[in-house]
Amino acid sequence: MPLIKSAIKEVRKNKKRRLRNLLAMNKLKLAIKQVRHAKNASAAREALAKVQPMIDRAVSKKLIRHGTGSRYKSRLTKFVNSIK
Repeated sequence: MPLIKSAIKEVRKNKKRRLRNLLAMNKLKLAIKQVRHAKNASAAREALAKVQPMIDRAVSKKLIRHGTGSRYKSRLTKFVNSIK
């Protein structure tokens, strides 16, 4: 455990940030799963339209890397287009 006052505060801040990041990542993963498990093509397209801005937001907040976000969007779009 840290002894210096500023280090103690930093531990508190890190804990809050970690929780916020975990919640955001869980939300993103759930949205991606909804695209993957959509019942039909139209439901998948709607879910994809909701998840793409979430991925962009996660990239801009540095929750995930740019390449990872691009890969998610590309693969999800490819998946949705393959559904007939």
